[in-house]
Amino acid sequence: MYAALGALSGSIGTAFEAFGFQRWLSLAAGFMMLIFLAWPLGFNKFKSGPLSLIGWIKTKFSALISKKSLMSHFTLGIVNGLLPCGLVYVALSASLALGNIGQSALFMAIFGLGTTPALFATGTIMQWLTQKLRVKSYRTIQISLMVISMLLIVRGANLGIPYLSPAMSAKTHKVDCCHKP
Repeated sequence: MYAALGALSGSIGTAFEAFGFQRWLSLAAGFMMLIFLAWPLGFNKFKSGPLSLIGWIKTKFSALISKKSLMSHFTLGIVNGLLPCGLVYVALSASLALGNIGQSALFMAIFGLGTTPALFATGTIMQWLTQKLRVKSYRTIQISLMVISMLLIVRGANLGIPYLSPAMSAKTHKVDCCHKP
């Protein structure tokens, strides 16, 4: 599912890159990440729109957990890939910025494989951590995601800072700072 989402985001990124909108895409991805970070602060009071879809997905997820067939496990994997997750949004933003369908699909597939051991380790570690340490680790993740979103915004701001926010030529839609002799 992550590879399919990566291919979808890569095709969108390719279209944006072809039309010279890559910097706007970076800005939008950074702002969207900030919105998702702010979501728990008050937006979760709404029971319609995206939240009703999330509720439906969670209901299907619960029903599939109780079944033990091969098809239910396959479907469970697909539904699991659609559950909301901040780190997946960050990875999708990165795959969107790649601007290549194949690279984006590969990036998301490797992301999915790479998160598997981390999910098992996190589940085990979270049982041992005290509530105070859990809150601190959650805050660390929030701060890290905020820094990444700010970097995406700075990248798209076209400030002329080499490697961080390179200036993009209005004529060629190419970055002209990093490959000069």
